[in-house]
Parts: sequence; structure tokens; C-alpha cells
Amino acid sequence: MAAKALKMDTVPVEWVDVDEDSEVRILLADNRTTRLGLDDNTALTVLLAELANTEKQLAGTGYDYEDLNNFISDIANEELKLTTDSYEKLVPRLANQGETWELGDSLLVVGENEEDCDKLIVTWEKQTRGKAVLRNG
Repeated sequence: MAAKALKMDTVPVEWVDVDEDSEVRILLADNRTTRLGLDDNTALTVLLAELANTEKQLAGTGYDYEDLNNFISDIANEELKLTTDSYEKLVPRLANQGETWELGDSLLVVGENEEDCDKLIVTWEKQTRGKAVLRNG
């Protein structure tokens, strides 16, 4: 839009040949560091949550889990009606059956319902501003 407003016929382009994972990380880091535009916080939150479930997690994005939890809180505070599928995409995969997590002075032993344990960990961290710690894997 800026190039059109300046009546430019061509614009300089830097091509970067990377895999899709790196592409998303570059996109997120660029958005985080430049802040030239407005973010779609719901879409951003979904992207971050998807990356949080990968091997590299949030590395290279300029965001951390506190940011992700804040985005999730902001969306909830805006009283957006999320479908079950959308909510599940927003909650990062954390818990696996058989693990034990420390939530402050309490212990959470993960059973068959891993998704509920994920939600419990994220909610506890948001409410207490603490960090859940995996005791064993």
C-alpha cells in the first residue's frame, strides 16, 4: 500500500528460502520486533500455540509462554466465544500421561485426560503468575 501511495513501479525484495517452520518463526519475530502493523491477536495466539507444541517450541519467535498466556487471557477477557476446537488450539500441549507437575505446593499427576491437565496448568500459571515445573517425564 505504501509503494502504491508513492506511485512506485517496483519495490526491492529479499527472498529467503526456508522451511515452513522457520518461515513462521521469521514472520512472528518480524511482527514482534517491528510493531509497524496491527496484530490479529486471536490468529497470533493460535500460531504461537501451534509452535509451542513443536520441538523448538517458541524459540526464535520473540515470544515466550508468558506472552502466550497473556494473549489467551486477553482473548478470554474480551469475552470472545471460542469453539472447543479453537480453545484446544490455544492451550499448548504440556502434560503427558504419567507425568508429575509441581503447581506451587501442589502436585498434579497426569492421568488419561491430558487436555484437562494442560488447561489446569495454563490456568494455574495465569492465576498465580507462577511456573509449573515438570518433576518427571
